[in-house]
Amino acid sequence: MQMIKSLKYILILGVFVVLACQGNGRKNSHIGTWEMVYYRSVFGKDTTEMVSNGTPLGITLLTPTHFSYQWKDSPNSAAGTYTYDGEVIHQEFKYLETPMFVGAKLSFNMEVRNDSIIFSGPIKAVSSTGADLMPMVPQLLEIRKRVE
Repeated sequence: MQMIKSLKYILILGVFVVLACQGNGRKNSHIGTWEMVYYRSVFGKDTTEMVSNGTPLGITLLTPTHFSYQWKDSPNSAAGTYTYDGEVIHQEFKYLETPMFVGAKLSFNMEVRNDSIIFSGPIKAVSSTGADLMPMVPQLLEIRKRVE
């Protein structure tokens, strides 16, 4: 009887370990190197759309706590810290070529789908002093593919 009870506890513990590992892997599936293959920016009546023709538009690096990105053939780059809850990424810009955005906090919808990240927004943008930046920021849609 004691043996059966012990086996039940071991089985339950094993199920919890497997489920915990699956959830953690999914939550961290965004970590890595990503190439931008699609970009759309809408700001007022102006829309810009770019599609990769085999050469990535830019590259993004995501560690567990930091991000950086660099556009190809452009000085457009940024870096900072972030948190990601599986649906929304909250970024704090520590470096950006536009000084007024250094220290800004922007939140975007972000979904990992197989080997792609779909990034859209922002849904919130505030300066380092707490001022609303949403009127100054275009709405973006970006698709990034994982670099193998």
